[in-house]
This record gives sequence, C-alpha cells and structure tokens, in this order.
Amino acid sequence: MIEASDNVVEPDAGTLNRGLAMVRDLGLSPVEEIGERRDNADHEAMLAKVNGVLAGRADLAMIEGQELMDSGIRDEALILKDNCYTSWCVFEQANPRVGTMTVQIYAGKTGLTKAVGADVHIGNLTTYTAIETEKARLGLGLAGRLS
Repeated sequence: MIEASDNVVEPDAGTLNRGLAMVRDLGLSPVEEIGERRDNADHEAMLAKVNGVLAGRADLAMIEGQELMDSGIRDEALILKDNCYTSWCVFEQANPRVGTMTVQIYAGKTGLTKAVGADVHIGNLTTYTAIETEKARLGLGLAGRLS
C-alpha cells in the first residue's frame, strides 16, 4: 500500500489521479488520506471526499484521526457508517504527537468500535495499545464488558 497524503502539499486533482494510477499500475494498493489534522471537521465535506475516494480513485480511504476527535466522541464515524462503505475506510487514530491525550485516544478507539463495529480498521496504533485495542474489539473493558 502507498498512501497519498495532503498534509504538507495539496496536489491538484490531475496530479493526484496520475499518482494513484501509477501506484495501481505497479501492482500496489493506493490509499488516499482525508483530513488536515484539525478538530471538528465539516461532516458533509468529509463524507463527500470519502465517497469520491471510494468511487475509484483509491482502494482505501484513510481518515485523519485528529479530525474525528470531538471531546473523544466519534460522531463522524456514525455519519460515515450510515452513508458510505466503511469496510473500505481506515480510521487513523490520533496520538500524543499531535496533542491528543490518552483518555481521548481510548475514547476514540472504543467509540469507533461501538459506531462502526468490531471489524473497524484503525490505523496509527502504537505497540503498547495493540492488546488494549483488541480487548475493546472483543467488548472487554478494564473492569468487564463495555456498555
């Protein structure tokens, strides 16, 4: 997989499409990132971009984690689940490098699991949170089942 990201430079549509086609021609899977590492993204704009990506530009849509954080609640995940094919989405987990606190990270992962389901694709997991993430997928919390 090769990710096309617009975090530093936003390519024009022609350049992006040519790049993604080159990746596909090489037999690799193109992944297009959606988001700009800012809080509280515009739901409609994000949904439109996800559906545009999934319409054929890339094999997967990778959704920037920081944009989905709204006091630890994943409202956008529910909107996306109801309006696009989330099996082709990877939800990037926000992390401490961008100022997200551990409690927000935990709430984000469990919120995604509850909103999208146990088979949700979560990216940017650190090695020390992998087991805890799998526990959340199984419905287990620190003191028993998640409610």
